[in-house]
Amino acid sequence: MTRRLTHALAAMYAAAAVFLIHCATVSWQHGSWPYACLFTGASVLLVTAIVHHSLQRDELRAALARLERATRPADRRPAIEDAVAIELGAACCEVWWTSAGAEHDAPCTSRWATTVACCPECAVEPGTTCHDDGRPRAEAHPSRVQEARSRA
Repeated sequence: MTRRLTHALAAMYAAAAVFLIHCATVSWQHGSWPYACLFTGASVLLVTAIVHHSLQRDELRAALARLERATRPADRRPAIEDAVAIELGAACCEVWWTSAGAEHDAPCTSRWATTVACCPECAVEPGTTCHDDGRPRAEAHPSRVQEARSRA
């Protein structure tokens, strides 16, 4: 709404400036040069006001953009760090991590529970790793381990 009012004000200034130039021209034609100078000066002041308002509008827009950028939360960390955190969180045992997922420790219950039982918490089938809100977990949920032990 402010933008519309600013544009309307600039249009009224322009109309008034054109009218004053007309008055200055008519005054000059009738030989009244003091009034012609007065009307011309007033017209120049109105044109200066139009320019001033447009500059203020641009400065206001720039200040609002800076304020919006300043209040926007900064990026927590780059996307690659998120990907690394997900992969590190998905590791279930050290042997699995160092062997690139080919082997597991003997006491690694996460792998055993993952291959044997469904998870009641995240509702995944056997063979699928447990997750929390889409992020893979390093270990199976305790309820999945209990489910696997009850089936064994």
